Amino acid sequence: MKLVIALLLISTAVDSTIKDLRKHYALVGVNEGHVSEMLNLSKNSNDPTVMAYAAGAEMASAQYKFSPLSKLSAFNSGKAKLEPIIKANPENVEARFIRYTIQLKCPAMLGYNREFKSDRAYILGELPGLKNKEPELYKYILAFMLIHDKLSAEEKAALGLN
Repeated sequence: MKLVIALLLISTAVDSTIKDLRKHYALVGVNEGHVSEMLNLSKNSNDPTVMAYAAGAEMASAQYKFSPLSKLSAFNSGKAKLEPIIKANPENVEARFIRYTIQLKCPAMLGYNREFKSDRAYILGELPGLKNKEPELYKYILAFMLIHDKLSAEEKAALGLN
């Protein structure tokens, strides 16, 4: 019984952390404090989604660095952490969403766009199932897609938005 209670508490703590990470991730472009808060929230976590947010935060921290070398270093360090997480958890929609958002926003000269189309297709394919299974994640991803990406009429129809 104690094990069940402990597992429930851990699960609840991870859910709460992920909600906080989502909130801060949506605002990483506003100020560096959101990046710092994400890194603090994700310390010592073994959860792949939390670790993906930490890697994304590290990549996003590049925009707050002064020298081009430190920008590239922060970006590459985060990328080196994010890619193995996704490779080990290819069906983790949220981790792929993090990579997708970074690929969408980062400069083309970094060459970080190989998985853009496949991540986008995967996310769009998974969204309908998330609507009932994980409604908060569904709303979070859908809001980003509607604001920052150009969904075609066919894609909107497939998502039931027309």
